[in-house]
Amino acid sequence: MTNVDFIKRYGKREFIDMCKYIPQSLFLARAQKKIGGFKINNTKKYVKFYRKGKESKNLEFATIFSIGCDKLQRYLDEEE
Repeated sequence: MTNVDFIKRYGKREFIDMCKYIPQSLFLARAQKKIGGFKINNTKKYVKFYRKGKESKNLEFATIFSIGCDKLQRYLDEEE
């Protein structure tokens, strides 16, 4: 799901609330060593994930929200 799809389906207010939730979830998952390094771009609302030996992967906030931070590393490993 893209950010635009999320806004069309749930609305702008829910998108803004979700954007506040995503960084907290990512930092918590990073502290628990569930995911590797990442950089958040709050202006464009996406996250750049750094992967060892592979290209970095960009995911939008809505995509991360729909996958969930617990399953995110598995998704990043599968995507090529």
